Amino acid sequence: MINRFDFIIKAVSTLVVGMAFSLCACHMAIRETYEVKKDTYEDKVDIYEDKVDAYEDKVDIYEDKKDTYEDKVDTHEDLRDIHTDMETKAPYEEEAVPVIQDDFDLGEMEYESGEYDKAIERYCSYLKSNPGGEKARDSMYRIASINYYNRIYEKALIGLEEIVEKYPEHAETAVVKYDIANIHYRKGDYYKSHSEALQWIGSYPSHPLRGEVLFLVGKNYSILEENSGAFLYFIQAFDAVLEGFGQPDRLTDIEDQIIGLLKRCSFEELKKILEYGVESNFLPHIYHRMAVISLDQDRPEEAEKYTMDLIRSTREQYWASVGKGLFDRIFKKIDVSKHPKKGIIGCMIPLSGPFALYGQELLNGIELGMDIFSNSDDGLKLELIIRDTGGKEDIATAAVDDLVNNENVIAIIGPLASRPAMAASRRAQELSVPIITLTQKAGITDEGDMVFRNFLTPEKEVQVLLDETITESGLTRFAIFYPDNSYGNFLMNLFWDKAEELGGHIMAVEAYDPGATDFKDEVKKLVGLHYPRPESITRMLNDRKAAEAALIIAESGVSGIITDEDVVAFAETISDPEERLEYLMGLLEAERNFLEPESDPLAPESGVSEPEIDETEEEEEELEPIVDFDAIFIPDKYQQIALIAPQFPFYNIFDVRLLGTSAWKSSDLIETSGDYVRDALFPCNFFSESSDENTRSFVTSYQYNFEAKPSILAASGYDTIKFIKGLLNEQEIRTRRDFQMGLFQFDMPDGVTGAISFDIQGEVEKDPYLLTISGRRFRLLKEIRGDSKKRPEADLPAVTASEEAEEAEESIVIDPLSEPAMIEDQQVI
Repeated sequence: MINRFDFIIKAVSTLVVGMAFSLCACHMAIRETYEVKKDTYEDKVDIYEDKVDAYEDKVDIYEDKKDTYEDKVDTHEDLRDIHTDMETKAPYEEEAVPVIQDDFDLGEMEYESGEYDKAIERYCSYLKSNPGGEKARDSMYRIASINYYNRIYEKALIGLEEIVEKYPEHAETAVVKYDIANIHYRKGDYYKSHSEALQWIGSYPSHPLRGEVLFLVGKNYSILEENSGAFLYFIQAFDAVLEGFGQPDRLTDIEDQIIGLLKRCSFEELKKILEYGVESNFLPHIYHRMAVISLDQDRPEEAEKYTMDLIRSTREQYWASVGKGLFDRIFKKIDVSKHPKKGIIGCMIPLSGPFALYGQELLNGIELGMDIFSNSDDGLKLELIIRDTGGKEDIATAAVDDLVNNENVIAIIGPLASRPAMAASRRAQELSVPIITLTQKAGITDEGDMVFRNFLTPEKEVQVLLDETITESGLTRFAIFYPDNSYGNFLMNLFWDKAEELGGHIMAVEAYDPGATDFKDEVKKLVGLHYPRPESITRMLNDRKAAEAALIIAESGVSGIITDEDVVAFAETISDPEERLEYLMGLLEAERNFLEPESDPLAPESGVSEPEIDETEEEEEELEPIVDFDAIFIPDKYQQIALIAPQFPFYNIFDVRLLGTSAWKSSDLIETSGDYVRDALFPCNFFSESSDENTRSFVTSYQYNFEAKPSILAASGYDTIKFIKGLLNEQEIRTRRDFQMGLFQFDMPDGVTGAISFDIQGEVEKDPYLLTISGRRFRLLKEIRGDSKKRPEADLPAVTASEEAEEAEESIVIDPLSEPAMIEDQQVI
C-alpha cells in the first residue's frame, strides 16, 4: 500500500522535472531568436561600413579637388607678385576678395583677444592678398604695434617708417611719428629720439599728443644729463597736459620725473632751472633744494635767503612747515655775535634840502609812536638811529651801509623821495636788512623780498574809488578830465584800465594844460560843444530826449507824447524827477486844452488876437551838451579843482558826480567851491576829523606836542613805528630774517591810517578812506551811511594863513613816473 508521503514526493518530483523541460524549451527558443537578430544586425553593420567606405571615397575626391584649388590659388598669387613687381597700380581683384576681408576682421578679433601671433598671420595674409586695400595701412600699423609690444623694436620701426613713407598725408601720421620717436627712445638711441620729437613738435603744435611728445623730449634730455633742458620740457609737458593736450594721469609721471630731476641737480644747475621755473608749480621744490644744498655746504646766510624765497613762493601750509624746519637748522649755524640788536631801528629821512619839511613831519609821527612824550611802559623800548638823506641817492646808499654795518640795526624806516628810496631799497636787499619805505614809487617792492612799503599807491586809490562808484552805486559811465603831465597821464590810464576791468565804460576823455586857469575850450570839447555838431548827431540826441520824455509820461500812467524839442530840453534841466514829471504833466494839460479850446479857461477872448510872430527873426539855436556819463574823474590838486568845478554848471553839465584823488583834501576847496563840489567823492589815506577813538587820540596828542595838525606823513610814521613795536613785543625776533618773516605774519588792526598788514609782495594791505563833501565839511562816506558812530556836524572853521601849509601837507600828490621836485608841481617825493 502506497504511503501518502511518498505519493507527495513523487508528484513534486514529476512537477519539477516538467518545469525543467519547459525552461529548457523556452531557452532554446530565445537563443534561436537572438541568433536571428544577431545575423540581422551584422548585416546592417556591413551595409553601414559599405556606406562609410563610400563617404571616405567622396572625401578623398574632395581633398583632391581642394589640392587642385590651392594649386590654382598659389598660381594666382605668383601671377599677382609678378604683377606687383611690374608696378601695376590697379589692385588685382577676384572672387576671393571677401576671403581677404575676412582675414583682417579675424585678425582684429585675435588682436583684441591677445593672440598676437595669429593676428599677425591674418594681417600678413590680408596684405599679401590685397596690399593696396583700404585696410592695408591699418594692417601694417597693427603688425608694427604688436612688434612694439613684443619689444621687437627693429621690426616695429621698419613697419612704422614704411607707413609714413606710403601714407604721409594720413590723419594718423602724427601718431605714427610719435611712435617712431618713442621706439628710438626704447632702443636707447636718445639723440635720434630727441631729433624726431623736436621735429614732431614743430609740425604738430596743437595735436592732442603734444604733452606726451614734450614729456619724451624731457626724458631724452634727462638721460643725456641736460638737466635744465629736461626741466624746461617737463614743465611744458605738465602745462600742456593741464590744458588738455594729453591724458590727465600723465601728470603724476611728469611730477615724479621733475622731483627726481631736482634731487640730482647741482646748485649751479638749480640756479639755471630757477629761470625756467619762476612761473611754474614747482618753484617751492626748487627753492627747497637750493636752501638744503646751501645749508649742507655750510652757507647758512644763503640758505636763509632761499628758505625765505620758498615761503614767499607759496601759501601751502606744508611748505611753511618745511621752511620753519630749515630756519631752525639755519639758526644753529649762524654766529650769534653777528645778530643785530633787537630794539634798534634805523630811520632814513630828508631833514635837509627841498623835502626837509616832509621829513620832519614823518619824524614827528615816529617819535610820537615811540611814546617818548609819555611815561607809558607798554613793552620793549625802541632806539631810533636817524640818518639825513638830504633827498640824495648816494647819501641814502651810504646811510644803509652805516646803519647795517656800524649801528647793527634790525630794520630801517624810509626814505621818502623816489630816487633815494630806490637806491636805499636796492642796497638793503643786498645786505639782507628789512626796509619799510614810505613812497608811492612804482615797482619799489620788486627790488626784493626785504623791501616793504607802508604807503598807499595810486592803484589802491583808484581801485577803492571805482569799487564804490561801480559796484556799490551802480555808476558805470565815466568821463576823464585830466592835466596833461606825467601824473595826469598816469592816473588817466590807470582809471581807464581799472574801470573797464570792473565793467565800466569811458565815454569821454579830455586833457588840459596843468597851468591853465580857464578851461572853457576843454570843457566844451568834453561834452561836444566845441566843434560844429553834425546834423545826424543833433537828430539822434533830439530823438533820444523825446523818447526819454515819452518814457517818463508812460510810467506816470498818462497818455500823450511831448515832441517839442525846446520843451523837452528845458525839462531835462530839472534835476528832481517829481518836478520834471509835474512840468511835463502841465504841458500835457495845456496840449489837451489847445485841442479843445471851448473848455480852456485860459483861451483868449473874442476879438483879442494873438501877437504875430515875425518869421524873419531867427535866433541862433544854442546847442546842448552831450552828457552821456554819470561821473567825471579829475586827477589834480585841489587848487585846480576849485577853478574847474564851477565850469561844469556854466555849460549845463548837471547831475554828474565829481571824482578825485587824495590831492583834493583841503578845506580851501570847500571855502572856494563848496557848492560846485558837493557830493564829490575822493580817497583819503588819513582823515584827521574821523570819529575813530584811536585817530582822535593821535590827533589830540600830536597837536599838543607839536602845535599843529598831523599830516598823512605824520600818521604813516606813527603807524609804522607802532607796527614795529607790536611785532617785536609779540614775536621772537632774533635775526633780520626773523623780522622779515614777522612782517608777513603780524597785523595791526587799529592803525590811524587803517588796519595794517603786508602781503606776499611786501605791499601794505589796507584801503584808503572815501571822503565826500556834505554841507560845509568833509565826511567819511561810511559815517554818512551809518557804518560807524557819527559825530555832530559843524561847519569848518576859517583856515588861517599858518594852517594853509598844514593843509597842503595833507594834500601831497605823488607822481610815480617823475623825479623829485616841488610838491605843488605834482612830482614824486
